[in-house]
Amino acid sequence: MTKPYCFERYIKTETCIPKSIKKVSEPRIYITVNEAIEDFSAFKSIILYAYSGRQYWESPSLTFNDLFSSIDKKLHNMDSAKISIPELCDWYHTCLKGMKIVDNHLTIYTLYNGIFRFGAEYAAYFTDVTVEKDFNSYRVIQSNDKQINVGSIIDVNKDNLFKTLSPSDKEYYLVGIRSWTPVETISVECNGKEIQLPLHKCRASANKFTGRRNHFIHSDVDGICVVTSNTFELNENYTFDMAKTLGKNLQSKKALIWNLSDNSGGTSDYADYFIRGLNGYSECNTNVAILHSNYTDASYNNTPYYKWDYIIDEGYDYSKSMYKGFLYVIMNSRTASSGETAIGYAKSVEKCLTFGENSYGCGVFGELKYYQLPYSKTTMAVPSKIFLGDFEEGKGYTPDYWVDSIDVLSEVLKWLKYK
Repeated sequence: MTKPYCFERYIKTETCIPKSIKKVSEPRIYITVNEAIEDFSAFKSIILYAYSGRQYWESPSLTFNDLFSSIDKKLHNMDSAKISIPELCDWYHTCLKGMKIVDNHLTIYTLYNGIFRFGAEYAAYFTDVTVEKDFNSYRVIQSNDKQINVGSIIDVNKDNLFKTLSPSDKEYYLVGIRSWTPVETISVECNGKEIQLPLHKCRASANKFTGRRNHFIHSDVDGICVVTSNTFELNENYTFDMAKTLGKNLQSKKALIWNLSDNSGGTSDYADYFIRGLNGYSECNTNVAILHSNYTDASYNNTPYYKWDYIIDEGYDYSKSMYKGFLYVIMNSRTASSGETAIGYAKSVEKCLTFGENSYGCGVFGELKYYQLPYSKTTMAVPSKIFLGDFEEGKGYTPDYWVDSIDVLSEVLKWLKYK
């Protein structure tokens, strides 16, 4: 079998495509069937022996080998002596989609078909109705919908209630739903009548950040220290020790807001060092499984092996938490990857609360390694580790308080003022 090329130096670009692939000139459109068979053999081996999510997604009733069999049959029963690379790559994509993978890191880049991704988001959709728990009932306290008046009692499934900002002696909830696909309406009962209420996607991520990104900037807003981190990309001008020093300098603050909205990640060491400085203790509460095989190693060899190493986390130990103030973390659905890991580190602080909406959910599968198939020149970005913690792929972290606003920070500051 022709070996797939494993890039020994992993090159991170905006689209996770190794630079050398971009320099291919006048690529072939067709390859022979025999070449396609070898190409597919390499594709199968990478999924079976280099992808950390294989056993996560497989079940007794469906394995990747089950899905591979259909392509094997097609290739071995072709009438033509050649096949187009776009068609072959479409088969690769369809094959993996058949497993219903949700993996926001796994990526296939093809010369003709573009980029195939396997991500999904379990998004939150809300009505413009807020309710207050009134004994065993839910009373409307705010409504921008003409069908429901303030003061009305509504009957709604508890799965459709999302805790939101409220006075300390009350419980307020947003009415909505979480779904893998867009949802336009939700059914509730009001005064004995069923009503369809319109939904909108949570507004916490409505305005995309377009300004200059910073690792850590801080200022006092209404007497509260606000730290904003909208990138953790590795930068020699901002070191991990600088993040730790900042954390130490903020230890005396009675309350601290850490805004992680739109932080798509980079290296989680920035968050780790910041929390260590602030709290004297930093843990992510994540179990890690690391895949090792003759495919994941930097140098490919012909001796097959396949094993896992495990790092087991024993959970947060709040007896080690030195920061005695409150840490309020803001996140949205564009808080991803190492940005999400920062949320895990933040929870090392005993008095930590999260606000906004669910994070992106891009962290169960990670530590990408890159491979190029021999004939189609398809490039694959393949996770080699699994991280299992308080989140799920596509679902992310769930906030303690949902905030359906384009300006979550202002809402949290207002809540703290009257809390």
